[in-house]
Amino acid sequence: MENEDCAPRIAKPGGLVTCDHLEMKFYSMLLENQARSSWDNVNAKTFLRSEVARKHIPAFSGLGFAILSRDMLNAGVWDGIVLKNQIYGFKQDDFFATVRPMEIKDVGSFCVWELGIVQHERNAWIKYLMSKRTGEDKTNYIGSFIEGKL
Repeated sequence: MENEDCAPRIAKPGGLVTCDHLEMKFYSMLLENQARSSWDNVNAKTFLRSEVARKHIPAFSGLGFAILSRDMLNAGVWDGIVLKNQIYGFKQDDFFATVRPMEIKDVGSFCVWELGIVQHERNAWIKYLMSKRTGEDKTNYIGSFIEGKL
């Protein structure tokens, strides 16, 4: 039997999460053939719009993405050419670290499977940065998702 940590993942786009200072593309990252409760997605999106998240996730460019995995929510915001991310604990339909984020130094920035999503987002962001950054260019960035095997 394969170790679950080493098992391939899939990316499932979950649309756009918007609040007063951010527009974040939302992903669920799952084991193949795994289903995620829609409640988990709603809960994660609600958290991203919350006052707690607003205090911990700076706006910078106002654009970014979030990845909900088995037990973490990784929220990254673009600051020019730098991706600044913050990780929150997530467990059993509730966040267990809503008061303060998890320390990246303790858990790392991204897991190997998240890097597939990060690579897609990097390429989409470069395309946006190299554009004239019109409204259409922004729409193209926020509408570009990766889906499937990572």
